[in-house]
Amino acid sequence: MTIGDTLYILATGDDYDQGRHLWVVISKPESDPNKIVIVNFNSIKKSRAFTKKSIPDNSCVLQPSDYPSFIYTLTYVNYQLARVYSSEWLAKKQAEYLIEMKDRVSKECLNKILLGAGKTKFLVRDIKAILIAQGLVSPPLSLPPPIPPKPPIPNPI
Repeated sequence: MTIGDTLYILATGDDYDQGRHLWVVISKPESDPNKIVIVNFNSIKKSRAFTKKSIPDNSCVLQPSDYPSFIYTLTYVNYQLARVYSSEWLAKKQAEYLIEMKDRVSKECLNKILLGAGKTKFLVRDIKAILIAQGLVSPPLSLPPPIPPKPPIPNPI
């Protein structure tokens, strides 16, 4: 597996509901084969008008043109459900036919997803740290130190 690969993980007991969503690898498996980060796509229901409040996380909203072999309507990346797997686990599930590989996302689509990963507040800190360590997401900007309060002006008597 490599960054940008997409897959279905067919439901297997502890992996409830994963088979209903397409997942994309957003980390570099060659950098750390024990920490492969994947996130999934969720379509925005046509019954809802798209607003920033109509979806749980609007850090990365994809159009059908971003990934035409799968996306047919507005879709958001669900960073809240990001997972970390080892290459060994993924290879085992693939050998058991519980992972179905799909077309890779384009570099442009992957870049959008990674930009969203840097912006979202829903990606677990440990998972974001993996992406930062691999140079895929910028670390959060640190704020300048607070300005110390001015000493009180002496009261002239």
